[in-house]
Amino acid sequence: MHFVLYASSAVRPLDDDQIQGLLEVSRRKNATVNVSGMLLYYEGSFLQYIEGVKEDVMSLYARIADDRRHHGLFVLDSDTIDDRAVSAWTMGYNRLDAAQQKLLGSFDLSAQALEQALDAELPRTVHSMMRTFYRTAHRYA
Repeated sequence: MHFVLYASSAVRPLDDDQIQGLLEVSRRKNATVNVSGMLLYYEGSFLQYIEGVKEDVMSLYARIADDRRHHGLFVLDSDTIDDRAVSAWTMGYNRLDAAQQKLLGSFDLSAQALEQALDAELPRTVHSMMRTFYRTAHRYA
């Protein structure tokens, strides 16, 4: 099993309908290749985690990288894992609001901010945050 965690910036902000359309397509396609994952979105910034068989994950990431709806892709972490972190979701999602962003403190989801702040601990910190989000959100799903 393998995962990729990356950040990117939308070319233009997406409204709820556009995000919903993106999620519907992602969930359908991810289910066909047995990829699970989750997406966070805040004011034009994406943070996405995908996991599955390495070849499937890397193929999906290559398609994501070619998508012209976003730019500035920055891989925060990519590694082998023993077990899936978000196995129940073909694509979990949360659109962060200002209050949720504030709870993250100074953690900025923009690819540029993450690249500037990146140190040896950040990728695992982000990974841990996403696992916590999954566990918390999954309880209420």
